[in-house]
Amino acid sequence: MGHTKHPTNFLLCCKTDKFNKIYFDIENRNNSESTPYNLFANLILWYTAKTTKTGTEYKWKPLSFVDGTSTGGANTSLRFAGTVAFDLPEDWVSVKASDVSTGAPVRFDDLTSDNEDPVSLWTENMYGLLVGIAIDGDTGTSPLGKLRCKTVFPYNNSHSQIIRLIDGHHKSLNDVAIAQSISWNRKGKFIEITDRLGRTEIRKIGSAGGAIKFGGVELSGDYTATKAALLRYQREATPVYLDVSRANGDFVRIFGVITSMSEDYPTGKQHPKFGIQMQTEYIIEYDSTGAWITDGIMSLGGEIIDEPKYLL
Repeated sequence: MGHTKHPTNFLLCCKTDKFNKIYFDIENRNNSESTPYNLFANLILWYTAKTTKTGTEYKWKPLSFVDGTSTGGANTSLRFAGTVAFDLPEDWVSVKASDVSTGAPVRFDDLTSDNEDPVSLWTENMYGLLVGIAIDGDTGTSPLGKLRCKTVFPYNNSHSQIIRLIDGHHKSLNDVAIAQSISWNRKGKFIEITDRLGRTEIRKIGSAGGAIKFGGVELSGDYTATKAALLRYQREATPVYLDVSRANGDFVRIFGVITSMSEDYPTGKQHPKFGIQMQTEYIIEYDSTGAWITDGIMSLGGEIIDEPKYLL
């Protein structure tokens, strides 16, 4: 349970100019997909500041931050590569190691590696940031051997930008039991041009998106693959898709995100119900052989007429 205690690992970052982002290049390793390494870790940040506004003594003050290395839950820092970002403190001051060597969250002589230590290296006035890492070293077999932090980059310049890649694959909802009808509305965008005689020309200028609605019933027993999964997809805005079968054997595959989920718990020990609203990103239509009916992906409202394309 080391992740719930005081940090025992520290990273010291010092720069002559202020910075508000630190990128951690994480590459954790698992033995196999069936035995994933669930690292339990927390980060704590401190920065150098004066003890009082007019004083000449300095101390380490805790700093709030946004943890981009976390999966979002508790004790999930350093799960994957990301940026730790924070607002620049107004009282952040530039000091030397000797100015804050006492009263620190950790003794500087404990950070010694060979003959290198903060006191001997941090001899110029710089803005100091101390990262504390509280990590659980008691779960699994040699779990810390699977943790890989290859590099750490502090940055704040205008020409550096972190790009986060998100897996474009969508989670399937086809294994979820659906007890209510699935409904949606296809809608295009049109303009009407009417002459003085009342004759109207209707022109299609685009297609609209939309949402689909469906629901189910919560049954007793294990529902981790049904309602619990839908709750998680809604909380985390996970991209999902749903296949709807037509009577002639064709299919409509709808891609989107669950934007809202209603829950109804009736009296009299009746089965609870839930309703889903899924905002669509795009759809495809294909037949029973897998051949596409539509010309590529399109919006729920239909295909675009005169859409600009690249020709080979």
